[in-house]
Amino acid sequence: MIRGRIVAAWLLAATSALAVACSPRYDSVELRRVAGHPAARVSDREITVPEGGLVVIEADALSAAGSRDYEAIDAMELFSGNSDRVRVVQGLRVDTWMVLGVSQGDTEVLVRLNDRVEDGIPVRVTPQEVTP
Repeated sequence: MIRGRIVAAWLLAATSALAVACSPRYDSVELRRVAGHPAARVSDREITVPEGGLVVIEADALSAAGSRDYEAIDAMELFSGNSDRVRVVQGLRVDTWMVLGVSQGDTEVLVRLNDRVEDGIPVRVTPQEVTP
């Protein structure tokens, strides 16, 4: 009986260690501008979009050195830290997202990977351009 419990505990520990070792560890997210408002700017560390404007981005999660790369089975989601300031909508193509400036100010786009929030990308919504 005790031997069975020891073997079961050992198998559980080994399985848990293997699952952790096989999981990617988050490092950062790589962003690329696809299209959008001419005044919108995108870098890996910040997004700027005018109020009432939008920018379409591609986002790829990068894993830390020594861990496996993220794959299609790894679920990535981008969402707004404040939907009164910025809205984030998944695009039609895989890994594309639309970031819409709702109202002037600062917030962030949060990066969720496999049901865990891993990062926050600062977003600045600039004043709407006024044309005469």
